[in-house]
Amino acid sequence: MKPCKCKRSICISAIALVVALVLPVTATAQKKKRSFLDKVIDGVEKTSEVIDGVLGEPSKTNAKPATKSQTTTRRVTGTKVVSPHPDLQIKLVSCRVHGTTAWIEMLFTSLKTDAEFAFSTNFQTDAYDDQGNQYSARQKQFAFSFGNQSFTTNQSKTKLPQGVAVKCRAQIYGVPEEATVFSRINLHGFSREFGSVIALYNIPIERPVEEEIEMIETTAAPATGSQLTAAVANEDFEAFMDEFIGNPQFQMSRIIWPLEGVDWEDNEWSKENWNIMKIKASSYKNNTEPNQYKYDKKMSGNICREKIYLEDTNTWFEYTYIRKEGKWYLKKAVESM
Repeated sequence: MKPCKCKRSICISAIALVVALVLPVTATAQKKKRSFLDKVIDGVEKTSEVIDGVLGEPSKTNAKPATKSQTTTRRVTGTKVVSPHPDLQIKLVSCRVHGTTAWIEMLFTSLKTDAEFAFSTNFQTDAYDDQGNQYSARQKQFAFSFGNQSFTTNQSKTKLPQGVAVKCRAQIYGVPEEATVFSRINLHGFSREFGSVIALYNIPIERPVEEEIEMIETTAAPATGSQLTAAVANEDFEAFMDEFIGNPQFQMSRIIWPLEGVDWEDNEWSKENWNIMKIKASSYKNNTEPNQYKYDKKMSGNICREKIYLEDTNTWFEYTYIRKEGKWYLKKAVESM
């Protein structure tokens, strides 16, 4: 039996209709098909990354940024300083321990604007060492200094000019000999321009070698007689005072013992009862109201005398320094009320 011509016509018409309907949407279909294939390829690449991770192979595609939770749970290895703001550049210079006091020196640079920055010894300032010891600002175990300012356990502030490095120093007290690394140090600051907490990780603790200590001790007393050597340049008094105040070990080596004078209880000075000076006489004005403070300094050749009067406590401080063989030494200290 021959096929019906009408049925063949209907089939041809149907095919033509399908072609007519399909052709206008070919571009759209191809685009959807391409989009679908892209998704499939992306899925394959992600699966490959997972497999590579399991096998320990490096990823062949660019890794996406870690989420916040991933960042906080990742262990930090190696020495690292984390700034609270990308425009605040912080460089760790050194971390040294003299006696039981750690001296941490950093350089702060504001990259885009002049800024104010202050450190406060509040509950968020603390540290931990590799021996499990904790150091807290609440226990008065921290002090700060900017530039050539004296150390203070209260708020220490400074201006950070744009593009200019400013020295920042932190002290941590009560560090035992066994400690070799600060595993974590949190330094809490205040700034409108920047964030607050500066985090330092795995900071090695340097200690002066025995040769350095012996060298410092041998300079404790002025050279006399046959000990005289070639003339040396005279030491600048202000530079001497910065080191004298900032370095307890250096301070003890630059006191002529027995030290003349008495403390405010009329006790003669000894190495045992000497209170390490942590603030320059000339810096009292930064911590005292102008009408409650008097300061006098007289320099004559190799002798310098300083007098400070604090009205709120009715306290006098008198210090006499002498310069021997180019170096300054504290010869007399009198405290009275």
